[in-house]
Amino acid sequence: MNRLYYYLYNKGESMKINNIFLTTALALIAIIIIVLMINIISSYEGATDNGQITIEVIDIDQSMIQSKTINYVKGQTLTMLIETHFNDVIFEETTYGPFLKAIEGYVTPNDYSTYLSIYVNELYSVVGINKIKIVNLMVVSIRVVSSI
Repeated sequence: MNRLYYYLYNKGESMKINNIFLTTALALIAIIIIVLMINIISSYEGATDNGQITIEVIDIDQSMIQSKTINYVKGQTLTMLIETHFNDVIFEETTYGPFLKAIEGYVTPNDYSTYLSIYVNELYSVVGINKIKIVNLMVVSIRVVSSI
């Protein structure tokens, strides 16, 4: 009887330890997910004031597909402005942020022989589209370029 009691007592303690471990692990996972989501949300660069921006879509042969001068308000992001003011916009969410796959009839081919590249005031953007800070009177060019 003493052995059975000892076994059951130790089994119960083991289960308590397992439950504590599982609860702690789940709490840590939840915290990590919350931190990652906050990081993703805060990584989008919203405008710090109101202003005007020009967004151009340029084809591979340098012809203008579309050009729009847009008034923006504080807090809006470049991705918001593109989605709101252009047709056929598709963003693909990646670990690096949104990737512009389609706009104004252009769709990135599956082999990525051409793709969309972002230029800000005629300079190639070294940051992702969600990190570009909107500044009054800036010009953003979305250019179809060849990967070959």
